[in-house]
Amino acid sequence: MTKSLKLSSIYVAALVSLAAARLIFGFVNLADNLSGWLFSLVMQCGFMGLMPYLMFRFMSPKDGTGFCEAVYLKSKGVKPVTYVYAVAIGLLAFILNVGVSSLSYTFWEAAGYVTVSSSGTIYSGAEVLILEVITGSMMPAVFEEITHRGVLRGALEEQGVPDGAKVFIMALFFGMGHQNVLQLIPTFVVGLIISYMAVKSRSILPGMIVHFMNNFIITFFDYAEQAGLGIAALYNLLVNYMFSSLFVLFGAMAVAAVCIIMLLREIGRQHKSESGNTAPRAEPTYSDSTDVGDVFSGYGGAEKEYYYSEFSASRCPAPAKKTRKADPAATALLAIGLAAAIAGTLSTLIWGLLR
Repeated sequence: MTKSLKLSSIYVAALVSLAAARLIFGFVNLADNLSGWLFSLVMQCGFMGLMPYLMFRFMSPKDGTGFCEAVYLKSKGVKPVTYVYAVAIGLLAFILNVGVSSLSYTFWEAAGYVTVSSSGTIYSGAEVLILEVITGSMMPAVFEEITHRGVLRGALEEQGVPDGAKVFIMALFFGMGHQNVLQLIPTFVVGLIISYMAVKSRSILPGMIVHFMNNFIITFFDYAEQAGLGIAALYNLLVNYMFSSLFVLFGAMAVAAVCIIMLLREIGRQHKSESGNTAPRAEPTYSDSTDVGDVFSGYGGAEKEYYYSEFSASRCPAPAKKTRKADPAATALLAIGLAAAIAGTLSTLIWGLLR
């Protein structure tokens, strides 16, 4: 079994498990708070955390690659400034997503989609806020990134998929993986941003920051409004102004989008692989009969080491870089997983239209 097929199997297993969990919890009659916490615990920690890890270890008992390395859960190689950019992108992505979510909801509502009424989270105390932050912000930021930007990214990498295609595919799976038509477009947009960061930085840690901030800001202001905090009034004032006209709304979204693109390009520039070789001051000439000792005469230390490497490379060219070949079985498995996610999303659309 190829590494691509292993990772694809893990990812699709997570998608199927999530669909099953949503179906089961749809018949569970619990309070909204308890149901949300329990579902998040099972879905995030179980199907997106523990299960992928155990499957990876079971499928690769003798593989030297660790789980964290396989899913890009690492800080090595990430520029420190990237984490600062991630915080800024998190704030901007929230502003952008407020507009995208509103427009998406308006579109589906106009098409006849009827949502299910719910009381939502009831913040009876600070302990509810803490549990909401853990289950609704921290867990998704960690475990969804491990699955959608870690496991899936690894499978696509082994398939030799180009970077641009990886970003789009991961965002598409991320949107469809939520299996909720109302979340499809907003999660796809945020998925594009986070997927680009993961590809360029070769780490899912910066994306975790963006993911956490996007969820946390919503949770915090929901709590602030129910608790009657002054900051909630300021937030509502800004949101109301943003939706005061289409000109203001699209203007705010455009500014946020442009700023995000600029920061993403900077992240890409910061992590662009560059050759560290520099040209020598004076290169010696030699023929096929020139002895290595003659070439090194007059040079010492670093210069001698440099010219030795140049001399060796000229006579013994480096082997061509090995290209990854796509595994048809892994490709088919991912296609089946995407089809299942699309079917789940369409089912929510049909159900909402028939209500």
